[in-house]
Amino acid sequence: MKKLDIYLSFRQGLNLYDKVSLPVRDKFGLTFMEFIVIMFLANNREYKKASDIVEVLGIAKSHVSMTILSLEERGLLERTMDPCDKRSSILELKNTEAIVEEGRKAQNRFMDILLDGLDEKELMDTNKSFEKIEENIMRNV
Repeated sequence: MKKLDIYLSFRQGLNLYDKVSLPVRDKFGLTFMEFIVIMFLANNREYKKASDIVEVLGIAKSHVSMTILSLEERGLLERTMDPCDKRSSILELKNTEAIVEEGRKAQNRFMDILLDGLDEKELMDTNKSFEKIEENIMRNV
């Protein structure tokens, strides 16, 4: 696979995720970024700060800040001062149970689409390949 093909496949994967998550976003009136932040916080409880979202997802700090403010204004997120670092806030989802439940269903549909037609051996081989790719990335970051 050529390098450009990898980028295009990644981009098309994002487009597919956008498409699969659209019914949930429409139902709850969420932007794509709001959906991403809610699902990230819901699925990764160890991350609780805006800086975590910026670092892990690679999203611009300004976009994360605007999204957090929007979610906070809508009553879907609450910020509290981090007792260990007064310059930082802890983020906690509020009133998002239905969003998260439907969001996880959309995420499962997305994975079902990605893995459609793969047998058990192909799934295991794919997982093994991604583990090696992740090792390569982590070794070179």
